[in-house]
Amino acid sequence: MVTERITSAPPVAANTSTSNLMSDAAAQVTRLVRDEIALAKLEMQAKAKGVGMAGGMLATALVMARIGLVLAWVLLVVALANVWPLWLSVLVPMAGAFLVAGVLALLGKRGLKTATPPAPTETSQSVRTDLRSVQEAIQEGRQS
Repeated sequence: MVTERITSAPPVAANTSTSNLMSDAAAQVTRLVRDEIALAKLEMQAKAKGVGMAGGMLATALVMARIGLVLAWVLLVVALANVWPLWLSVLVPMAGAFLVAGVLALLGKRGLKTATPPAPTETSQSVRTDLRSVQEAIQEGRQS
């Protein structure tokens, strides 16, 4: 992540004009805005990757649920039909397949929760810090 920060303003000569100070301030604000936008992009990319991984887990859970349902149904229905009534020999493998699907769905849901909200929370905190720094600098300038 982009964590480089300007910790102090460059020294200002006593004879620097107000217009030069204003143009320097405008350049610094422009650079700061560009840096914050870059930070927001990086943070959003990381969060999008997490959402993609969790979505992949959920999709895999659905596929595995279908495969498990079919295979368990065939195997256990044939095996259990010799011992139990047909309805019971169908019910047991069906319940097992749904159990596996439920576990995978819960894991995918947990992954989605950790990746959301997709808003750039680190960047918004950084912007608040920058605004406080600018406000403090303005107040210091008024006092001197």
